[in-house]
Amino acid sequence: LKGGDSGAAVVPKSVEKSLLHKAIAYHDKSMQMPPDGKLPDSVIADFKKWIEMGAPDPRGAKSGVPVQAKIDIAKGRDYW
Repeated sequence: LKGGDSGAAVVPKSVEKSLLHKAIAYHDKSMQMPPDGKLPDSVIADFKKWIEMGAPDPRGAKSGVPVQAKIDIAKGRDYW
């Protein structure tokens, strides 16, 4: 949300100001993502709806799925 040199990738509730939407909708020839072909219109519509909703972070939702905030490097090494 902080953004870089070009600004924030997502501006909650503002599709027009969100660079992510501009890029995936191919509104700017210099900024098209993914570069090898436009996403399906239904996927772009989902992103638009998400931005309009305020771009909620699903990791903070009470979905019943536990979210681990810390990475246990030792456990990862044991797994791999």
